[in-house]
Amino acid sequence: MAESNQGRTLDRALAILEHLSTLNSPAKLSHIAKETGLHVATAQRMLNHLIDRSYVNLTEAGYTLGAAVLPLAWAFTYQDRTSAAAFPLLTSITQSTGFTSSVFVQSGESRVLTARVEAPSPMRYQLVVGQRMGLSVGGGKVILAYMPEKARGDFLERYEGEYLSTGVRQTREKLESDLKTIKQQGYYLSSSERDLGTIGLTLPFWNSKGVFSGTVNVVTHDDSYSVDDILACRRQLAEAARMLSLQI
Repeated sequence: MAESNQGRTLDRALAILEHLSTLNSPAKLSHIAKETGLHVATAQRMLNHLIDRSYVNLTEAGYTLGAAVLPLAWAFTYQDRTSAAAFPLLTSITQSTGFTSSVFVQSGESRVLTARVEAPSPMRYQLVVGQRMGLSVGGGKVILAYMPEKARGDFLERYEGEYLSTGVRQTREKLESDLKTIKQQGYYLSSSERDLGTIGLTLPFWNSKGVFSGTVNVVTHDDSYSVDDILACRRQLAEAARMLSLQI
């Protein structure tokens, strides 16, 4: 029984940390309790424990992640074999193509940027290592396409559609169609889905045991390069994906 209670306590604490990691501003106790499905008193108790360990910080504006999470992120960049293997491969891609290149891995129903090399002419938006993004637009669709069938089905069942940066509404049927296309052709070419005026090419990669492990992609502005330009580097991206698979 004690072990079961400890497991629940850990799950609750992790749920709070994971939720705070998705926010861009401090959160109130009531919001955290609602979003994590915890009773307010339980959420308060968990937050107090996390504050004691510096994993959460409390300000007048609300709760945020604390300084203790930074050493974990630092350690990850040195310990993670995918990140270490990806950086020289991404550097080579960016130097030869002029495109910003990145590696993403799955984290629940989102993707996390674990390595990135900016192009000489940087993107109009900036992403940082550790940033969490969705799976229903752009290169995130590749991770969604290769998720286990049940997890993908659960995601799609809850998906209600959304507006892309172009103003076009993406329906569940359109998303499902894109996922089928990805499985058929082995890559995804996106255009102005998450950010207007950008095009991206994303390929999956697997580890040495054949387990899907993440995506490698390039992105650029469509006023500087064409779809043909970005598709021309598909072979180089495929080689990078192959090299990653051999090293992880």
